[in-house]
Amino acid sequence: MIFVEQVIKMVLKEEGSIDRSELIHKVALQMKLPELEPFIESTLGIMVGNKSVKVDENGKVYI
Repeated sequence: MIFVEQVIKMVLKEEGSIDRSELIHKVALQMKLPELEPFIESTLGIMVGNKSVKVDENGKVYI
């Protein structure tokens, strides 16, 4: 899970504010493991809950 969190943060640093589904897809591509999208989505949900990443009023995720 820690590796997934690091990749999420790396993509957010590179892309800036990004739509949640697009972020999940880009993280899966970056990891070259598209079958992990459900796990990436749940990890992102935990990160939002822990406030290590934020979601704006438009649903875009950012650091």
